[in-house]
Amino acid sequence: MASINYDFFDIIGELILMKEESKEDEEHVRGLLETLIKCLDENKIVLPIRLLEGILHLNITKLLDYQIKILDGWIEKKNKLIEAMEAEIEASSMEECSCEKKNKLIEAMEAFSLED
Repeated sequence: MASINYDFFDIIGELILMKEESKEDEEHVRGLLETLIKCLDENKIVLPIRLLEGILHLNITKLLDYQIKILDGWIEKKNKLIEAMEAEIEASSMEECSCEKKNKLIEAMEAFSLED
């Protein structure tokens, strides 16, 4: 993953302050939100749960929608991997698999568990 030059705590904190203190500077708030969403989307990052209170305080459904989109992508990727592994297992019983096929299947299963 690429290095990230944003501190999510700072951006969310600034968003909270801007929303509470200055209703007139809506353009700046929109810019901060777009920066945060762009960074999260490009790097496929889901914010830690400890930031959820700040996000909920901001009532930013757009940000939550993007987070859900990223999670849906992860789930879809995992489901495809599971389907591929199940198809491989079904296509040939483990007793008939060559050592190479067994090793590839084991590697795929280990990679799957490491990504969690």
